Amino acid sequence: MAAPGAVAADLKEALDLLAEFPGIGTKVENSRDPEARFWPLRRLGYDLYYRQKGTTLEVVAFWGSNRQGGPKV
Repeated sequence: MAAPGAVAADLKEALDLLAEFPGIGTKVENSRDPEARFWPLRRLGYDLYYRQKGTTLEVVAFWGSNRQGGPKV
């Protein structure tokens, strides 16, 4: 189980990093959106699915890593 505050801290750290370097995430295979990417939040056991729209980083899913497959993005 993650420490108290870990979700907020890890999510903020990931979003700050992805806002500055949106291309570092892994492209989502077989996505309806060719710009969809994901970033693992390993300590939390979740993946953050996102896409860049102009100057905006849009989060499209917060997905449990232990779930089969991934979200339909």
